[in-house]
Amino acid sequence: MRASSGAYRDVANRCSEYLSVPKNSVSNCSDFDKKSCVTCRHFNTNNSFCKIDSYDNIVRNTTT
Repeated sequence: MRASSGAYRDVANRCSEYLSVPKNSVSNCSDFDKKSCVTCRHFNTNNSFCKIDSYDNIVRNTTT
């Protein structure tokens, strides 16, 4: 599920399961202060997907 940074921010802002990662555990994220899937504990950065499958549900519900 690779998406644009804007899409990741939009989804994270709509996600009730969003849990931010501790700031010191993210070394390569320049937009850490912004709520985004990539700054969520449920996001697998190696494979770019949501571990709890919230991303697809949120996208599907916002486009209908």
